[in-house]
Amino acid sequence: NNQSYRRLKFDKNRLFEQKSDDIIEWFKNENFTFIAAYHHEPDSTGHRYGLDSPEFNSTIKKLDESFKYLLEKLKENDLYDSDEFNLILVSDHG
Repeated sequence: NNQSYRRLKFDKNRLFEQKSDDIIEWFKNENFTFIAAYHHEPDSTGHRYGLDSPEFNSTIKKLDESFKYLLEKLKENDLYDSDEFNLILVSDHG
């Protein structure tokens, strides 16, 4: 089997944007066919401050901007409308 495998240690300080850059880099340059990524927000903030808190609302706004960054990077790298790249976003809450 010639499939590449990589696992990064979880780091809650790693920015969503950094993870997004890694995903695009791996897909384009290392021929990965499946990449799963985890981001601890908004789960962490929701559990710590509650879903109706200003902190949670602020985190959601930051995640919206981070997701916008990912979509822009996908477009810049000709992956947004590509038949070879599928993005599935899941969340347990948030």
